[in-house]
Formats: sequence, C-alpha cells, structure tokens
Amino acid sequence: MGKINKKWRPFLFASIMAFAMGFFMSLILTWVNTGWNEGFLIRWGKAFGVGICIAFPVSMVIAPVANKILNRIVEE
Repeated sequence: MGKINKKWRPFLFASIMAFAMGFFMSLILTWVNTGWNEGFLIRWGKAFGVGICIAFPVSMVIAPVANKILNRIVEE
C-alpha cells in the first residue's frame, strides 16, 4: 500500500484529532453526567455524533493556528 499525498496531511490530522477527542470526551462526560446504566451507549452515541460534528471543523481551524503559535515560541 502506498503512502497518502502530503497535501492531505492537515485534513487527516484534524480528522484523527477530532475523532479521538470527540470519542473520549463524549464517553467520559456522558458517564460523569448520567452514569453507567441502561441506555448509556445510546446517550453516548448521540453525544459523540454531536461532538464530532463540532470537533472536526474546530480542529480544522485551530490546528493551523496552534502550529503557527508553536513555530514562534519553540526553538528549532
């Protein structure tokens, strides 16, 4: 299998970060707020669906900004 073209790197990075953050944040916050009981997986699935819809576009905007800030403050 070949490698993916580097032009897709920002999109793929944002996708992976959004998925990971949305997955774990929705899981933990659903558990903290409602407990592990009947219907948990359905509530968590709904929370994850909403979370990923928010996390992906936010990560597409924030990742480049964070990189620019870090390039200014971190030594080469």
